[in-house]
Amino acid sequence: MKKVYTRTLVLSLIAVVCLGIGIALTVIGAINISKGVNHSSDGDNKNTTPGLNVMSTTTSDGGTTISTGSSRGSSITSTTPTIPPYYYPPRSGIVFGIISGGEIKPEVFEYIVHEMIPNIITTNWTQPQRVGALCYSKYPPNQIVPFNEPDYNTIKKNISSFIWTPKLTNISTELNQIRQSFLRQLPLEDKYMQTVLFTGTSEKEDIEDSIIDSMMLNESGQLIVIGVGRSVDKNLLKKLSNNVLIWYYGGNEKLITSQVEEMIVGFNPISFSTTTTTAPPTTTINKNVTSMTTNSLLTTTSPPPTKVPIIQTTTTTNSPVIYYPCFTDIILAIDTSSDVLSPLQFQEQISLLTIDITSLWTHYERVALTSYNNNFNSLYTFNTIANHTDFTSKINTFTQGEGSSLTRLLSGLLTLETDNSNQLSIFIFISKLNYADLQFAKTYASQLLRKGKLNFIILDNNVNPYDLVSLNASKIVSYNFTKESLPGVKSFFETSYSCNFVPSTPWPLTTTTIQTTTSTLPPTTVSRNYYPPKSGIVFSIDSNKNVDSNLYQSLKTMLTGNIITSQWTYSPRVGVLGYDSNDNTQTSPFGLPNFLTIKEIVNNFTLLSGACSISTGLLETKLQFYTLLPDDLKYMQTVLFTSCSDMNDINNAIVEAFFLREMGQLIIVGFGGNVKKENLLKLTDKVIIWNGDLNDSNFINTLEGWIVGFEPGTFNTSTTSSTTPGGSVAPSKGTKNPITISTLSPNSTSLPPQIPYYPCQTNIILAIDASSDVMTSNDFSQQLNLIQNTITTNWTHYDRVALSWYNGVPSTFFSFNTIGDRTDFNIILKSLITQGPGSSLSKLLSSLVYLQNKNNFKTSTFIFISKVDLDDIEKSREFAENLLKEGYLNFIINGSSITSQQLTMLMTLNPSNIQRWDLSNNNDVLRFFNNSFDC
Repeated sequence: MKKVYTRTLVLSLIAVVCLGIGIALTVIGAINISKGVNHSSDGDNKNTTPGLNVMSTTTSDGGTTISTGSSRGSSITSTTPTIPPYYYPPRSGIVFGIISGGEIKPEVFEYIVHEMIPNIITTNWTQPQRVGALCYSKYPPNQIVPFNEPDYNTIKKNISSFIWTPKLTNISTELNQIRQSFLRQLPLEDKYMQTVLFTGTSEKEDIEDSIIDSMMLNESGQLIVIGVGRSVDKNLLKKLSNNVLIWYYGGNEKLITSQVEEMIVGFNPISFSTTTTTAPPTTTINKNVTSMTTNSLLTTTSPPPTKVPIIQTTTTTNSPVIYYPCFTDIILAIDTSSDVLSPLQFQEQISLLTIDITSLWTHYERVALTSYNNNFNSLYTFNTIANHTDFTSKINTFTQGEGSSLTRLLSGLLTLETDNSNQLSIFIFISKLNYADLQFAKTYASQLLRKGKLNFIILDNNVNPYDLVSLNASKIVSYNFTKESLPGVKSFFETSYSCNFVPSTPWPLTTTTIQTTTSTLPPTTVSRNYYPPKSGIVFSIDSNKNVDSNLYQSLKTMLTGNIITSQWTYSPRVGVLGYDSNDNTQTSPFGLPNFLTIKEIVNNFTLLSGACSISTGLLETKLQFYTLLPDDLKYMQTVLFTSCSDMNDINNAIVEAFFLREMGQLIIVGFGGNVKKENLLKLTDKVIIWNGDLNDSNFINTLEGWIVGFEPGTFNTSTTSSTTPGGSVAPSKGTKNPITISTLSPNSTSLPPQIPYYPCQTNIILAIDASSDVMTSNDFSQQLNLIQNTITTNWTHYDRVALSWYNGVPSTFFSFNTIGDRTDFNIILKSLITQGPGSSLSKLLSSLVYLQNKNNFKTSTFIFISKVDLDDIEKSREFAENLLKEGYLNFIINGSSITSQQLTMLMTLNPSNIQRWDLSNNNDVLRFFNNSFDC
């Protein structure tokens, strides 16, 4: 075959094949055109939908739909609005930091990871990618739930897998790790992060090391600190954040959980104009958007999202132990006095508590256990008792001792502190109370009542309940150690806690008359027509071996024959004591049926083996008589006979003399040739010398005039009857009330005009720094000397002066109308004020703010300060404001220990005036005082 034909044949075959292919493509195209084409790619979420004469592409990405279509050469573009993701709580990262070990015990840690955090993360929360958690320890492995977990069930499961370890950790490292691990890796383009930290530690150095990280976490969102347990210091934790909560395991879990969630949900980042704080709707937002092109005849829908399987986990945890009794801190004060309670009664008191009252109690860490007799003794403060067994063991270590001082007890209870904001529940067992103790206790009782409920259990009816009513006691019950009284006491406890307090029926205004047997007593013994005035009367006779025996016999005769006359009534309130320096005594006690018996006993007194000692005589008088003063008597007159006046002895007697003078009056009679009246006048202004003459009518009239002229609760300022050469009232014999007295009540607003006010008419509060932290004993003495010898030298009207001193314990003070004159003031200043550790300005101010005087004067307050604590300044602010409302608040800075920063903080209390004293230049301080009175 020729080449030309061969080429033609090949070309023809190629043409036939091409034609066949063309026909096939035409057929296929026609079929596709008639049915339409729909190809979907799940991998890239792109849909291509050509229709008749239309080409369209739809791309879904993050909820945004862009459709591009063309028809007959024209292009149409449509955009669907963006739907933002829903955030609840507000848009921010959220991280839980949990400190493992330390003060957080295993059961507390388990509750945090299994219950508390899962309860904070409610079902309303969205966007789990932005939630994480860290449980850091100083030693690996560390436990972490990072950002970008797929769902909240996974987050909760992983947090619940955290394990408590006893290894040490601290706040500074925890916050630093949270900042490093989470703040730099916020998901979803979040700009803020909320941090919730659980900590059982609050060491000062650790807090200081945490300041920078805490500041950055606060600036980056907010930091919430949850202090766990009673040992954490809320004030220190507040250096890290203003959002500090204290959680007591088994007590306020629900409250803390609710508060934390409110803080997280209420977070309002400043970059957003609105914050969603309501729960999300129940409908589901589907990110896969239905799209339709304008000219399309067909609608295409993306396939439903793949369902993520839910992992169900079951966690078993121990439920927290509930508080029984209710959620309150409890103080129990056990009476260990042996003066009234027998050993059997003392043990029954303890059995009552251990068996009948506390056997079902829980959470003994919130119980403080104390005991008292003449002193405030055993003290197991909060967080020192583990359980009921431990409580029983500790209370059984208590032993009895002499005396009873409610004042010292209440003062000591004020030193107990707790971070719990709830009110205290205080229960005090009491078997003995005298008038002086009652008066001094009132100040401390009022301060304790501001902290909670103050309840008393009277043991065996030995205390008059009306005395306790005068303390404004919350509730009072009597327990007489019988089975019949036990239910009442148990019910009393159950209804007297501050958390479920049920008020009792008020005590009636009139007391029930106590039945007494008087058949064996002469009619005079039950007389209530008192002569001398209603009061105890004690004569203390110097019976030392050096007294002349004849003079001693004359003294006894003068007392029983010339002083105690037939006019006197009610012999049971009269006592006589013979004393010497060796504590040897002879006594005619209270309670004798008639004066004849008293005279017989006194006539049998003999000289003792010791020497003369005024201090011993006054002390024994107080111990043997004042503490046994009959219940219906509030005052006691003491008449001390002495043959000596040694100044060392007198200085030792100042405290007891002040006490006896305040509780009634103190009269000193000097006899013999060795006494100096000017020395004895340092103890009292009522001093008289007897020369041994039984017929000395001036002496007898003066002494009896002081005794029968005694009027409790008044100041004797002038007399209208004739006076003796000794300067006292001379009563007329044979009359019951021979004296007319012009008196001034302590509540009076002014004294007689002939005595001008110096300084001007203002109430004055002096607060002395008695802290030993900074001031030496010499510095302290200089402070007292400044006040006594420079500041107060010319002051008058001491009834408007209140004197206080403070260290780490609550302030002790003599209120308005309790200081009679400059002599009283100086005795208190030099004899009663002593140094002690600590310094709390806030406690001082909290007590001063309640001092009131019933006049119209402004108050000028002067406070000496040697130490400043910045936290204490914050606690002082409210009380300082209240004092400023009453007048001027002035500060005197002792020495140079206070820094400029501390001084600046002190100035934020807005004192009226402030002066630094270098402990030497007294004239500057005097000028400061004179220019700082509010008058």
